Amino acid sequence: MQRVIQSGRLREMKKSRLFKSLVIALATLAVVAGLLTVPLTLIGEGRFRQALQELFSTELGYELTLAGDVTLNFFPRFEFGLEDLRLNNPAYPQELASARRASLAVDIWEFTDGRLHVDELNLDGVHINYRLAADGESIWQTPALATLPARQAESDNATRLSIGRITVTAGTLEFADVTSGRSFSMHDLELDILEANAFSEPFSLQGQTSLALFSPLHNDEIRLPLIIGAELLIDSEARAIQLDQLRLGASPMLATVSAQLNWNETALSAQGEVSAASFDLDAWLRNIEPARLASDAESQAQPAAFQFDFSADETGIQIQDFDAEIGAGAIDADLSFNTASGQRPANLNYSVRGSRIDFGFLEPNRAAFWSRLPLGLFSASGLNSTGSLDLEELVWGAEPLRDLRLFVSAEGGVKDIELLPLGYGGGIVEGSLRLSQSDSFELNGSLSSVDSNALALHWPRLASFGGEVSASAALVGSGADWPTIARSASGDITFDIRNNLVNLALVKQVFSTVSALSPSGGSTEAWPEQRSFDQLSGFVLLDRGLTSPHRVNLLMDNLEIEGSGSFDTELENFDYALAFTLWPTAARNQTLEINDAHTGKPWPVRCAANLADAPSQFCSPDFAGVRALFAEPAFVPDDALSPLDALLAPATQDH
Repeated sequence: MQRVIQSGRLREMKKSRLFKSLVIALATLAVVAGLLTVPLTLIGEGRFRQALQELFSTELGYELTLAGDVTLNFFPRFEFGLEDLRLNNPAYPQELASARRASLAVDIWEFTDGRLHVDELNLDGVHINYRLAADGESIWQTPALATLPARQAESDNATRLSIGRITVTAGTLEFADVTSGRSFSMHDLELDILEANAFSEPFSLQGQTSLALFSPLHNDEIRLPLIIGAELLIDSEARAIQLDQLRLGASPMLATVSAQLNWNETALSAQGEVSAASFDLDAWLRNIEPARLASDAESQAQPAAFQFDFSADETGIQIQDFDAEIGAGAIDADLSFNTASGQRPANLNYSVRGSRIDFGFLEPNRAAFWSRLPLGLFSASGLNSTGSLDLEELVWGAEPLRDLRLFVSAEGGVKDIELLPLGYGGGIVEGSLRLSQSDSFELNGSLSSVDSNALALHWPRLASFGGEVSASAALVGSGADWPTIARSASGDITFDIRNNLVNLALVKQVFSTVSALSPSGGSTEAWPEQRSFDQLSGFVLLDRGLTSPHRVNLLMDNLEIEGSGSFDTELENFDYALAFTLWPTAARNQTLEINDAHTGKPWPVRCAANLADAPSQFCSPDFAGVRALFAEPAFVPDDALSPLDALLAPATQDH
């Protein structure tokens, strides 16, 4: 989050400097054009090129290359054209800008009166490269450019400039910050600026472009078509820009910005307000989603609107009174980012409050995609911050989250996230998570009486264990992604499922195979396809992650499944060596009954498959081990012993 906010602020400051540089460059080009149109006819094209190049070098410190023709037209208006222009800064190897063609129409009579009025400036095929080098400086910066304002202020005969119209066609802007790795570009830029001037009078701008930037959420470049319109006033002497109305349209949303910007040699400040009237949020999201999320499902119009005030300067950014409406729900938020100063590190503070916010219009795959955005925000570390989220209800997917209260604090590279008791799936979810800059984590969480159908939306295999799930987890580990976390996590997970209804197909399959090898027969035909158990619980003990051997246990009344194995999180393969034991404990209700030759013995079972396989392929008995157990006398434990104690009883008796 820190990098996003700092990068945004830096981009605004650097874009302001770029804007000033471009205005100066265009103004200089217009002045030179007016001065040299007549000399062009007298001294020839060669000397005109040289004079223009020397002016750019002296006044701005740039190298201007005119690789194409220079033309002059007298009818229907006085106009000259430059083809194949290229601009460079001698201090950097990258090209600053280029254009296929530039043409200017100049009013000679106004120029003779001490004023320069360019009727029209047309730039075609413009490419602008704005780059921040490794030292943080812009490749546009030159010593001559830094002293230009002072030199202009000292001039008693500064020419007043106005341009009736500026048009840009087929333009491209590339922005890159080497220090942060951030970049974006604008393609197919079309601009039309009317009555641009340096006389502190308002003028208008309109255009369109396609904003392209790399999105970590998409893991790819995304392009966002934009429509731009503005009425603005630039007062170069007061170093101020007044945006009466800047309109940014990204269909179907149209945002309006009113702001005041001020600058000096080292800083930029701004304050204003932003708003967007009602638009279809679902349609807007679909326009920027990756193609793989496209579906035939009919779009559900979801009206949304927002507005907020903002201010920004070298000390930070503040967003006050952010108010948004999503459907019938409302959100109120505040955000403050303060840059580092003296002994005080950079810090971020935010709070979000809301009523019932409904994102139920998102299909499951779209909901999973967009959920990474808030999760990434709350889990990001490396910035001192305090934040809170308090929503009466959040509908995200099929199950609503009620009384969502989340608190985040970070200091010294350690981030704590606390989830207060949250209503989900008819039960309660709560927990805490600590993250450090070394990607280590400490997780403590619990579920209480959560409907397994709600959990099965995220883990479909849980559909085999219908009921109310209670669970707790205490895990530590490290890693920035799921495979790494799964390899490092250690701790324990325990669970219990009440009012359950279990599909017994796999268990019946295992014991049917065991019975087929039994000298005394046996059958599971009397077992139902589904069964409810008074006790359905278990645990997982992790020492070196899921990918290393770890112990698992599942108890279903008198059936206990115990063993160890590993799980490949990347391939979703698992390999466990388990013992399926039917205990003949008469005190237990609803036991799974089979003849005595099958009870009291840990039947060896290998469960090795892929999660995508059919459940019938998950497990099969170890035939050699099964035959060996049938050859041994039956062992019937004391009814008073627990199933786990009974399993260990023979080893205890031997000692």
